[in-house]
Amino acid sequence: MIKIKIKQTKRDCLIEVHGHAHYAPIGKDIVCSAISVLFATLANSIDETSDALCRYYEPDKDSKTLYISGLDLAGELAINFFRIGCKGTEEAYPECVELRDV
Repeated sequence: MIKIKIKQTKRDCLIEVHGHAHYAPIGKDIVCSAISVLFATLANSIDETSDALCRYYEPDKDSKTLYISGLDLAGELAINFFRIGCKGTEEAYPECVELRDV
């Protein structure tokens, strides 16, 4: 299961993504691909449209972390779009994705 944790304040946001969907074999898993694309699009959107600072970490091969500081409106919108996309993926594949706002 992919576990997504979003911890957001008015000034910053920490997003952690852990695990695998196990929907299909590695390289053919559409659920993992969906979350990966949403995550990459979030990071790129903040870099290209926001004044917020975006730091990416990959603590291990099964985890990705994004720390965003100095949030502005563009950054907040990008996070909301990420959240909406992940929520839709979670609703379509509830056995593969868990999204938590903490």
